Amino acid sequence: MSKWKKAIVAALIAVIVGAVAMFGYTVYETYFKKPPVTPFVQSIIDNVNLYFPGLHTVPFEPREWDLGITPRYKYLQDRSKGLVARRSGFLYPIPLNPNYEIKTIDFASWKAKNNEVIGYLEFENLPVVSYPVLYKEGSDFYLKHDIGGGSDIFGEIYVEGMIKGGHSRTNTIIYGHNMKNGTMFGSLRKYKDASYFPGNEFFWYYTPTGKYRYQIFTVYETLYTSDTFTWYETPGPEYTAYLKKMKSQSKYETGVTPADDDEIITLVTCTSAGGDYRLILQGRLIYKDELPTETAAPVPTATPVPAGAPVPQTGTAAPGTTPAPQTGTTAPGTTPVPQAGTTVPAVP
Repeated sequence: MSKWKKAIVAALIAVIVGAVAMFGYTVYETYFKKPPVTPFVQSIIDNVNLYFPGLHTVPFEPREWDLGITPRYKYLQDRSKGLVARRSGFLYPIPLNPNYEIKTIDFASWKAKNNEVIGYLEFENLPVVSYPVLYKEGSDFYLKHDIGGGSDIFGEIYVEGMIKGGHSRTNTIIYGHNMKNGTMFGSLRKYKDASYFPGNEFFWYYTPTGKYRYQIFTVYETLYTSDTFTWYETPGPEYTAYLKKMKSQSKYETGVTPADDDEIITLVTCTSAGGDYRLILQGRLIYKDELPTETAAPVPTATPVPAGAPVPQTGTAAPGTTPAPQTGTTAPGTTPVPQAGTTVPAVP
């Protein structure tokens, strides 16, 4: 064998040996070496219960440099850096938007206008979607009434009335009209175009007790009687199957997949697909900043249904309405709202 051939073979062997050694070192550093926990990482661990009460970590110490590749925790978050870990995925950074100012909503002023204001919805990169959210138990009153209680065909942004207290541990459904000028939920039609999605998938939901950031994981159109409008009292196998089905219906791949027990918000509006169809955007909770229980502002109590109409009780209905859907049933005239298997038909 000539000298130059020997040199080439020797060089190839050296490259192969070096690559194998590098791979082995990387595997060791990533999965076997147990480095000390830095103050930064420890601060995240120490605050798990502050940000996500009741969620626990697995017995591994994360490293700052491999946060993007190593599975470690169910949920973790450092508010200043926006770090999040997922139980079913990897610990990875979801940075807060530096161009979005996290709000402090003056709920006292809103409640002075209407005690049934329970939240405030705002998109990070869609300023036109910035509205108070109302809730009247057992009613779609705000479909055709304004915040002052007056008749208004444009209505307000409101939570499905069949969801107890206006909040579901699994799926909270929020309705808004599809206005031609882009107000209310009219601008949500932008999300039908896959090219609009990247970088615009975040929205915030504020309440008197906390600030919550959501990431849209699916966009699709569906019949107002579909099982999209279903919520469950607590996460479980049925809810996991529900999330997978909702994700599979997306018009395009968003690159976002919810965990089995993610809390979500479902945004609903009308669509040009037809009167029986609704445009749906569903977002998973990825960040929350809640007031300590002892200092949290009390959740507003819903006021009575107007004009003396009784709030529908289990198995009953207010005059001129359809009985509230019970577990595993569907109420006519609205959209199925998820609750321990409860489904209600959509409204706007």
